[in-house]
Amino acid sequence: MIAAGTLLVLWAYAVSVPWHGSNLGGSLSLVTAYLVTVIGLVSEKRSKKRLRTWLVAIAAAVVVAIVLSLADLARQTEAQSHIGRFASQIRQGGPTSIFPVIVRKLEMNLSLIGYTIWSKALLTFIVVMGVLFCRPKGMLARAAANRPVIFNGIWASFAGSVTAFAVNDSGIVAAATALLFPVALITDLLLNQQYEDDSATCE
Repeated sequence: MIAAGTLLVLWAYAVSVPWHGSNLGGSLSLVTAYLVTVIGLVSEKRSKKRLRTWLVAIAAAVVVAIVLSLADLARQTEAQSHIGRFASQIRQGGPTSIFPVIVRKLEMNLSLIGYTIWSKALLTFIVVMGVLFCRPKGMLARAAANRPVIFNGIWASFAGSVTAFAVNDSGIVAAATALLFPVALITDLLLNQQYEDDSATCE
């Protein structure tokens, strides 16, 4: 766990700090996914505490965003990244200045739907996950119970993907790429679980 925590700090530092070219969307997604992973690993009752874990991770990501904004805001104007400039807009215009940014992100993501294949990939992943969560009934729960550590990483990937979609201008692309590996992995795990169930039935 110490190694995992150290890796999180190093990654967050490399991605987040303004003087290294801050990536706010990437840092928030990283912190959310990594904290879901770490908290899930130390939690004994993962399924019952998953919602609380996600909420804690999101709250921590918000704290990271505030800290980054304040740190960047304290720098010279010409040296500030987009985080510092955004914080400056909020300070000058009040909380309502957030809404134009939200509208811009929504418009950007809507425009990407017709121009990138990743929009189709994201839709495909969502449909596949919807099917796998419902059918075959109970298989997902059995697979998660048999491989809790792997599924903890899968849930963390989902949390990071949702965060990436919400906070990035190209959220569709970020979310789709974040879902690529966990969706493929969970499909493979459920196929293995089906094989194990069939083998147990035959015996």
